[in-house]
Amino acid sequence: MDLFHAQRENGSHGKQVLTLIFVETKKGADSLEYWLCSNGFPATTIYGDRSQQEREHALSSIKNGCQTPILMATDVAA
Repeated sequence: MDLFHAQRENGSHGKQVLTLIFVETKKGADSLEYWLCSNGFPATTIYGDRSQQEREHALSSIKNGCQTPILMATDVAA
């Protein structure tokens, strides 16, 4: 959490730092996404049970960086 707070404060010349977190399970990804979002850190997930459209939306939102700068992923993102 200290890292996320520091990134939020400092950024990179006004831009949000993008973060990719690998997790073991889709349940873990969803739990972490919920927790981060509940604490003011926009996040999204990507894993195998998501539709292709949902995966593309998640990737698009992190590439943009403004909507969700944090992405949790299982091995599907590797």
